[in-house]
Amino acid sequence: MNDFLIYTLPIWSIITIIVFTVLTVLCIISLRFGKFSENIIKFLEIVMVVSTISCGLVCLAVLYFFHLDTQNHKYKITKTDDEVVITSQSQWIKNAHYPILEHKNGAYYLEQEPNKTIKISDERLSELINNQ
Repeated sequence: MNDFLIYTLPIWSIITIIVFTVLTVLCIISLRFGKFSENIIKFLEIVMVVSTISCGLVCLAVLYFFHLDTQNHKYKITKTDDEVVITSQSQWIKNAHYPILEHKNGAYYLEQEPNKTIKISDERLSELINNQ
């Protein structure tokens, strides 16, 4: 199933992670190479710790929302004659279309991208479709 879903990060999470990472790196560089007063050094250390912890918390929140949206089936899988379609109701999962290359020996072969194929059994696909 993990080959099926295409995860995506909302822009707010990307920007937040970048801002906290840049802030942490700037504090480390400033503390390493800068000549500052004791008060400024303490301030930079506090900012560095807070931004590092905040970046970690944002990463944990991203993982939690990924898990929550996939476990709560915030997507719908439908099968037509020529393709399998994933319609997302979440900002964390991308909509996707997988053309059916062939169906043989109780398995569907889907094209994920050129030269990459996903094999999924009839039972598993039916389970995913009916699990909605």
